[in-house]
Amino acid sequence: MTYEEVSDALTNLAEKENSLIAKTITETDDSGRTTTSYDVFGKGELPQGLVKADRLVASQANLAENYYVVKGNLDIKAVENVLQSLGLVDSYIYRPTLLNSLSLFLGRGAPSLGLIIFILTNLALTVVGQIVYLRSAGIEILSGVRSWQIASRFLRVDGRDIALATVGALVFGLIAILILDWPMVYYRFVAIGIAFYACLLFFLSLSTSVGFMIALNNSQLQKLIKGALPLKAIFAILLVGQCLAVCIISIGASRTLTYVGVLHTLTIGEKAWQERQDVFSLSLNREAFIADEAMAQQQRMAWSHVILESYAKNNVMLVQHHLRHNTIKEHTIIESSKEIPLERVLYVTPNYIQSEGGLYDFNQLEEIKQLGKGEIALLLPKSLQNDASVYQAYFEDMVGKLLADGEGSISLHSNVYYISDEKRWFIYNHTPINYEQFLQAPLIVVLSPESFEETSYFWENALPDFVFFKDKEMLEQLLDKYNLQNTIGSLLSSKQHYNTLRKNVQLEILMTLSPTILGIFTSILLFNTMNLLYFETFKREIAIKRIAGMRFIELHGSYLGEQVGSALIGMGLAMFMTKSVIVSLGVVVALLINSWMLLNNQAKREEKIQLSVLNGR
Repeated sequence: MTYEEVSDALTNLAEKENSLIAKTITETDDSGRTTTSYDVFGKGELPQGLVKADRLVASQANLAENYYVVKGNLDIKAVENVLQSLGLVDSYIYRPTLLNSLSLFLGRGAPSLGLIIFILTNLALTVVGQIVYLRSAGIEILSGVRSWQIASRFLRVDGRDIALATVGALVFGLIAILILDWPMVYYRFVAIGIAFYACLLFFLSLSTSVGFMIALNNSQLQKLIKGALPLKAIFAILLVGQCLAVCIISIGASRTLTYVGVLHTLTIGEKAWQERQDVFSLSLNREAFIADEAMAQQQRMAWSHVILESYAKNNVMLVQHHLRHNTIKEHTIIESSKEIPLERVLYVTPNYIQSEGGLYDFNQLEEIKQLGKGEIALLLPKSLQNDASVYQAYFEDMVGKLLADGEGSISLHSNVYYISDEKRWFIYNHTPINYEQFLQAPLIVVLSPESFEETSYFWENALPDFVFFKDKEMLEQLLDKYNLQNTIGSLLSSKQHYNTLRKNVQLEILMTLSPTILGIFTSILLFNTMNLLYFETFKREIAIKRIAGMRFIELHGSYLGEQVGSALIGMGLAMFMTKSVIVSLGVVVALLINSWMLLNNQAKREEKIQLSVLNGR
């Protein structure tokens, strides 16, 4: 299958249906910057903001990429049928909808937390507005105004404010997209998101207005005029909101602390990466994954030859960790009294040992560099010396099966060497599986590509994350020699992968910290709202109890008890979701102390107001 065949077939199809088809082309330069352009088939122009690919670049690009119907009524199934008839059989259709895209976006941690926080904030502000208007509402009802008219007035005002805010957000979104130079096709998604949020706010306003109307209908007019609040149901809603705020703050704080720890772990390896800027790794594109088994085996063997020839010129190094087992806490039992911590196992080539050091004897390094057919070296921490025979038998069996390409096992012989338990080994880790940069007292299996020339699965599986090259020009020549250049997604410095990982973690910290901070302010706002609600509802009872000589706890004990109960429920939810007892407990204690202080200040203000009234001021 050639580019010309694909281009002619898709162009004919698009012109026949009066549509426009586009194919994604992703390029990565030496600095790691990724650019996306589109090859077009048919008549018409791409949507504003999408860049048309150069014809030469398009003709040399990978054919196994994303294809879109960007204009016209052409069914994407027809595009799939054409591509499959040309040989791209391993494909599937994805029909994105705005609802799906929105749910995927909101399904992420930070956006969903932010949405809940914004809703809680709006709820608190809405209730505050209704509380302020309460006494006037009672007077209006006495003058003949219906409760539904008062509620509809609230709804109209909120609707107007929401509409104005929506227009402002749409304008701001447009300006942001223009400044960031994003394709205008993104603006549709932004607009739908803003409209979705506006609808949520209007529904919330409608719900509170209906609740306010019901409360007015069920209240005595004299109490309304005196300012007694009939909205105990809204008080309960605010308690639920406070519970959710506690939960969200705890989750956000836990996630933030987790990512701060991850960033610290990554930063530990910064100096080591700085000293190893000459290594780079590759990523595979879709064309590397072939459904036909015969072709896939041929490709695997080609990769084995690339690895073998690169190793002969000291241009490739294997450093394969198993830190994913640390993530899932998995161990392999080898005896009733022994177990191997798989997260401490490293598969490496001899040149890794040469670059990292760690052996007690130079002659041992020379022996490892000259591994023969079917030989591996096993480097064990000194502390495991007494159990060396057990580990030796286990690794000979496990590695023999691993290198056999799924066909039984290869008979191996291993030599055991010992390393210090104190040395920390740099493991060239730039994967998001686990962020550790060093391993202390690892179990190192050393194998040479020259000792296992017919192994194919192992090397291909290790390629994206664990195989590192030094000479890019030499590698590109080998890729061209074995016709593998079309399977490569990118060739980037491994340090660039590491830097990208760090930037992603830093961005995640900011995205998680933002709704957490907003959640704290929302919690304070909710509590202030409940204080206002509480003092308006129980003003008379509180005044009588204060005159009777009751103290702060006696006056407000039941109210504080409700706050503590709401916070404890939120803490329980947060502990269940984060498994972090200390963080959840710390958040609850801090918020309860803050709530106590806010209530105490509000109580003093109310007491001053009442004293002023009694004194005739």
